[in-house]
Amino acid sequence: NYWNWSDRIDYNIKDKWKVWGRASGYHTTDIYSNPTPNNSALYVPTGTYRTAQQYAADLVWIVNEKTIVDFHGGYHNVVDAYVSTPLPSPGWASLWPNNPWYVPYQQASTFVPVYFPDFNIGGNTFGGRGFYWNQRPEGEDFSAKYSHQWGSNFLKAGFQLHHAYGPVYVSNTSVFNFPSNTTANSFISPDTLHTGDQFATFLLGALDGSSEMIGGPAPDPHTTTYGFWVQYDWKVNKRLTLNLGLRDEYEKAWSDPDHQL
Repeated sequence: NYWNWSDRIDYNIKDKWKVWGRASGYHTTDIYSNPTPNNSALYVPTGTYRTAQQYAADLVWIVNEKTIVDFHGGYHNVVDAYVSTPLPSPGWASLWPNNPWYVPYQQASTFVPVYFPDFNIGGNTFGGRGFYWNQRPEGEDFSAKYSHQWGSNFLKAGFQLHHAYGPVYVSNTSVFNFPSNTTANSFISPDTLHTGDQFATFLLGALDGSSEMIGGPAPDPHTTTYGFWVQYDWKVNKRLTLNLGLRDEYEKAWSDPDHQL
């Protein structure tokens, strides 16, 4: 599934005022559907999801034949994800209807979808996949530029503001391993050739230290950058041009509005 689009518009408001805008986007998915007709909950469709949009506009003021002022604003967002279909309500309660042991983990997992857990029975896996990511950065920017020319001199100055944010989720999913040695004759050097069975471990619900429950929020980092610059160009002659410039930037430290970094 893929599509993209792009368009632009230019408009002269008056002789000294002009505006233009541009918008574009794309969308692509690669989700694997269930190849069997049984719609089993144990088969979790997984694939990539990528999309982006970008919008930008400029307002140009021609003050006179020597001076121009340009105002620019823009917005963009990107989605880069390897995801599955989240479990519908009641989520994990359909697997553990009488024991909500998982609730504290999921309540602490802001921006993290609830997936079917990954079950590993003697090396054979089913259910959720082992690794996911879901990154959704976006941001806005604004700038103002001033240009003035007199004779062989050219002066330019400007101000820029950029704000970026968006949740970033990259993590394993919760994994429950059911090896045969858990139901073998002994936990010390178990004889798994003659004793123990991975399906018996699964039916008993016996877990060892190799299983893991993933919990915790996906961070939503925010940052803002300010920039100022000025440049002076002097065309001494047709073979020599002198350029003098100064630029200063300030970037605020990354922060999370929910203090989860």
